[in-house]
Amino acid sequence: MTVIAAGGFANLGEPWASLLIGLLAIVGIVYTALVVAAVAGVVKAPAATRTRVAWIAFIFFFPLLAAILWFAVGRSRAAGPQTQS
Repeated sequence: MTVIAAGGFANLGEPWASLLIGLLAIVGIVYTALVVAAVAGVVKAPAATRTRVAWIAFIFFFPLLAAILWFAVGRSRAAGPQTQS
């Protein structure tokens, strides 16, 4: 019987354990970067304060979904209508 010690997967001695830990670290870094970039984009957006506060609250409660939605639709709407010259 294998007992998982305080070290978690690293103590299992399985070849996939290090790969899993590395993959989870990369996913965590990408997730954090995406959320931080979304918040920074909202703060810098030329939108009304109420709109920015709503987006930041949305990102706080639903980080992954809100960050994806911000980059998909929020930035273009926050910039306002585009005028052609």
